[in-house]
Amino acid sequence: VMQGQRMGQPERGIEWLMRGSGYLMGVARLGEKGLGTLPQYQRAWLDSLRKAGRIPQLAQMTSVDGFRQVSQSYSDDTASVMAEYATAELVNRRGWPSLVRWAEATRATGDAQKAFRQVYGQSSADFEAELQSRVQRQIVNAR
Repeated sequence: VMQGQRMGQPERGIEWLMRGSGYLMGVARLGEKGLGTLPQYQRAWLDSLRKAGRIPQLAQMTSVDGFRQVSQSYSDDTASVMAEYATAELVNRRGWPSLVRWAEATRATGDAQKAFRQVYGQSSADFEAELQSRVQRQIVNAR
């Protein structure tokens, strides 16, 4: 919610990143209480994706409608897990403040894709493809 408010027009956001940011903030609070670290949650999320048998396409979860469709096709939990994992990867690369920088850049530019490139140094499409491939390899190797 706060992320959407920072952006001004949440419908212009990258839905998986907006949802993933919210989920990760909850994980951070759990971590503060000694209930797991981000890497531990990431391992659990990969295990959950492996058990699901197929991996949601992150690129299809960019819009609100796309996220909804993926959630219905897989399960809301599987779509959420993919969003959580992807957002955690961005935090690992650029730190927690990058989530706020992205929301603020989206508000300033009115363009979530441009803001993503500005903050994360690559297009969201390139990140999504790269992450999708890596998750697929990790799941196959874990079997």
